[in-house]
Amino acid sequence: MPPRRKRTAAAKSTERKATEVHAELCKLAPEQNFQLVLNESGKPRRGSFEIAIAKEKDGKQVLVWSGLPKGPPRKDKFPDVKSILDDVLKALK
Repeated sequence: MPPRRKRTAAAKSTERKATEVHAELCKLAPEQNFQLVLNESGKPRRGSFEIAIAKEKDGKQVLVWSGLPKGPPRKDKFPDVKSILDDVLKALK
């Protein structure tokens, strides 16, 4: 029987995906100053991915995208950056 995958691998893949989404948003909207904050409110739920926007560091966050109700398959739990860019920019206005 093959060994079970460790949960840390899933967490690292989510971190990598978050970094990719952040980099793509920065490319698509270079006039904005996006800052990536991972798991600000504690340990994330396994297999979840959400994007929230705050205009200021201490400002109220607006949930732009959530993968919690999506999937399976797992790929549906992660956003396509081009499709959420309008929602991100609208939340910043």
